[in-house]
Formats: sequence, C-alpha cells, structure tokens
Amino acid sequence: MVALVESAHDSLIGYRDEHPDNHWGTPAMVVALGALADSFYARYSKRLEYNDMSLQLGGVLDLNRDWKPPHDEHRVGTSADLRTFSRNARELRFVQRSWELRGGSVLDETDLDQPHYHLRF
Repeated sequence: MVALVESAHDSLIGYRDEHPDNHWGTPAMVVALGALADSFYARYSKRLEYNDMSLQLGGVLDLNRDWKPPHDEHRVGTSADLRTFSRNARELRFVQRSWELRGGSVLDETDLDQPHYHLRF
C-alpha cells in the first residue's frame, strides 16, 4: 500500500490514538482520490476531507477500541470515508458521479452521526 498524502485539495482527518496512521491505500485508490479532490476543488474551490482508509499493513481498523469489525472494509486499501457534513446536494451529486465515472462505487452513509460517503474502488 501507499500513503495518501494531504494536498492543497484535500484534508486527512480522523486520526486517533488507536490508528494514527490510517490513510493508506492501493496505488490506484490513492491516485483516484487525488483526482477526485482535484476535480472537486477545480469546480467548487473547496477541499475534500478523507477519513479512514486502511492501516499501512492492512488488517482491522480499531474503530471501537476492540480490534474487531465493523470497519472491516478498511482492511485492504480499496475504500475510504469522505466527510459529507456541510456539503450541499449539488456538491454531493458531483462527488458521487465523479467517483462512479472513475470506476468506484459510493455507499451513502449521510444519515449517521458522522455523515459520510464510503467510497469503494
């Protein structure tokens, strides 16, 4: 896996003591996330915020401090959480369509306490 490095067009969020280094992905995933952030910034002059991806060596991301799922899709570097809080419907449609055009899929989890899109690639 390779590290997603914060850029001028995205922010890396969600660092916790349990997993302080949680922004690792496959090379294709990291490139796709960068391209998504670039296109979003070009359109709206706003940065995207990426949360949990994967740990450097994969494995369970310790969401509930028990080293067990439910964060099981974040094991292999092909998914990431994108914060959707404070985004309007037009921006969210742009993100979803842009990600799907890159070959990914979006699980809408905006109804949770911490609203986000779960991006799969």
